[in-house]
Formats: sequence, C-alpha cells, structure tokens
Amino acid sequence: MRGAVLFNGNAETVDALVQTAAPLLLSSRHEDPEVARSRRVVLVTAAWGDGEHDEGHVKRSLNGIGLPSHYEDGYDTNLVNLSLLHEVRGLARTAPRLLAAWHEERRIAEMARAFYLEHNAHLIQLFRRTLAVAKREDPTITVARLAGDQGHYGHGGKLLRYTLSRELRHALDTLEANDDHLVSLLDQIEQRTFDAVGLHYDPAWRAAQQRLERRILSANSIVLFGGHLDLLLDALRFFRLRDALAEALRRGTQLVAMSAGAMVLCERVIIYDDFATKRRDFQLYDRGLWSATSSCSPTAPSGSRPTTPTTCRTSRAASATTPASASTSARSCCSSSGRTGPPASAPTTA
Repeated sequence: MRGAVLFNGNAETVDALVQTAAPLLLSSRHEDPEVARSRRVVLVTAAWGDGEHDEGHVKRSLNGIGLPSHYEDGYDTNLVNLSLLHEVRGLARTAPRLLAAWHEERRIAEMARAFYLEHNAHLIQLFRRTLAVAKREDPTITVARLAGDQGHYGHGGKLLRYTLSRELRHALDTLEANDDHLVSLLDQIEQRTFDAVGLHYDPAWRAAQQRLERRILSANSIVLFGGHLDLLLDALRFFRLRDALAEALRRGTQLVAMSAGAMVLCERVIIYDDFATKRRDFQLYDRGLWSATSSCSPTAPSGSRPTTPTTCRTSRAASATTPASASTSARSCCSSSGRTGPPASAPTTA
C-alpha cells in the first residue's frame, strides 16, 4: 500500500492541523503522475452538518502552506469538497424512498445502542462492586491484575481473591460479548434495511456513489474533519465508500484525519461523552470503516510518521482500573472528547 494516514485526535485549530500535516500534503506518493503533480486535496466536511460547504477558512490555510486553488466555472478544482451530505440531500429529490430508508436505519440503530447501554449498566455496576471489595483486601490491586490468570494471588484471602477474579473476568467477558452482539446487530439492521429497498442497484444511488468515488480516487490527499460523528460515519457507510478509500490508499493517496474523521477509520469506534449531565462510561458506538489486526492512535504529534489504517479494538481489561477506563487503550484510538448525544440532524425528504 503506497498511501499513508496521519491521525490527529483533536487539533485545536484548522491552521494547527494544516501546519502539522503540511509535509504530507505538499508531497506525493501517488502512482498516477497527473494526480501527484496536481497535489489535489479533497475535504470531507460532512461532520459539519448544514455547514458542510463552509470550508473557506480551510482553503485559506491550505493556500498558506503553498497549495493553490484552481477555479473553473467558479468551482475550485484543486481543493475540492467531497460534498458527501450534498449527495445524500440529492436523493431527497431523485430517490426519496432511499433517504427514508436511511433515516429509518439510523433510528433503529440508535434504539439498538440504547438497549446495549441498558444491558451494560448492570454489568458495570457489578464490575465496580467487585473491584471495590478487592481493593478493601488489597489497595494496590488493578483491574488488569485481578482479571488476569493469576488474579487470585497476592495479599488478602486467596479464596476471596479467586472468587472476585472469576466474577470480574465474567463481567468483562460479558461486556465484550455485548460489544460483539451490537456489532452483529448493526450489521444486520443495515443490510436488511438497504436490501429491502434495493439500495445498491438504484440508478440515482449508483450515480451519486460514482461521483463520490471519482472525487476520492482523483485526490492526492484527503482530509477528514471532525464534528458530528454519526453524520459522517452513517453517510460514508450509506454510500459504501470504504472500498474507494482503501483503493485510494493503495494508489498512494494520503489521508489526514482528525477527531471524528480519525474515529471513522478505526475498526470499532469507542466514544465517551464528557459533556453528559450524568456519569457515563466508555462505550462501543459503531463499526468503523476498517478491519485490521494491530493498534493505532489518531493523535499524531508533529513530526510523527504516518501509518496505514489499523484497528482500534482492544481488550477492556488492558491497563484498566475502572470500567470508565476499561477501554483505556481504545480511548487513545477512538474516543470522542466532544458531545456525542443524540444523532445529529440529517437531510430529510422535505
């Protein structure tokens, strides 16, 4: 794979992101000499919702590092917006039943997530109680030690430690099983919804997908911005753009991904709402676009080497002390420090 990915967890400003990514954006690994010469950048701003095309400040930052705009008939052909939500909105006119199916799929998926959280609530409560009892016996105990194969050795009563270790491991195994169940259920909800309306054979959908694929495959670099995670991920999955992004990487396109834009490139997306009015735990939100086998981090300090996309799935027990940090490694890959809340408003058939 010729391409590369630069992950950034949450750059404070667009200028900071562009400056960090400048060495990548100004270079090329692309196999097509024409694309390499163009240094064309495609901007993915669907996570901005109704402000999808308010990208003027981004283009000024790109101009500032030496990536010029080229206008033809009033449109910039070198710094191009993918216009992902614009294509979704277009179906409201050409294929309203497809857009209605998309809204229904999003509604049912959100209900499935609510059930998932209810299932987990009891397990997390039990998890905390088990750990509290263990800490009364040994204040130095950690989740990783207690849940490990040797968790029943150490200070305190060995029989009690053995029992607590087994209970904690059972809670963790059940939490991970719930994750797998949610992933499978979301897959089925998506497949059944879109199969029922013949989504992938609808001429309007196919035309829109082909336009999106052409923009992706013509890019020397692609920048995926943060914002409303649900809008970005749902729209990318709706148009099945994972394969186009993978092919772009194979050809040598370079991806710069920040915040929600980085999260969608993981295998599984783990979120945390630190704006919630009540205490919340890390939770599996959805499937990302990639499935691989090694770990990754979307936070790349300036000067760090880009990587190829990899998985963000980790064990809940890894280096953890409480359920809220039981996905510590996953948080460094995929968590959101911003509001998650209910799904963002999406294009309607109105």
